[in-house]
Parts: sequence; structure tokens; C-alpha cells
Amino acid sequence: MYINGTYSSDYKFHPTEAIKSHSSLIFDKIVGDNPDPYEIPSSLTLPWEYIKLIECDGVEIPKEYFSNINNWDLGVAHQITGTFSEYTLIITPELIEQFRQTE
Repeated sequence: MYINGTYSSDYKFHPTEAIKSHSSLIFDKIVGDNPDPYEIPSSLTLPWEYIKLIECDGVEIPKEYFSNINNWDLGVAHQITGTFSEYTLIITPELIEQFRQTE
């Protein structure tokens, strides 16, 4: 897992992940030689399956938002240790404000 660009293979998920504004949490998994990011292997658990709650700057991000595949950027990261699928969810200050107004 990468947190703010630093990779740790020893990292374990916690019940709550605290991510500050302008930070990132990227899930990755080695998937083999040059895969098509849209042909996700059936053995791969998608990141939103792990996430129970996202809160940014005191605002809860609705599960309907972060569990929708269309809100994630899917990509492939080529590393010296292999090829990884990469899933990125971007939560902008404007999006936080939008969700704040609907609470």
C-alpha cells in the first residue's frame, strides 16, 4: 500500500485510516505482465470492498460515492518489482463542500 507516495509491504489495514487533506491512499496489487486495467482479474478484491467509511475534514463521504467504480481512476503502474493495478479515488475540496451541504 502507498500512503503519500511511500510504499510499505508491511502495512496492515486498520479499522480506521486517517488521511488528511491533500494526502492520498492508493491500493495496489501485482497482477502480472502488462494487464489491461479494465480487465480486472477475478481474484482481485477491489479497494472499495475494504472501505467502510471515508471522512475528510469532518465530512462523511457517502458509501454510494466511493463504492461506484465510475468515481475511481483505474490504471496500471509498472514497477521494477512487477506490474500493479492501481485504483485512485480523488476527493476534491469542492466535493467535500458539496457533501457538507447535503448532511
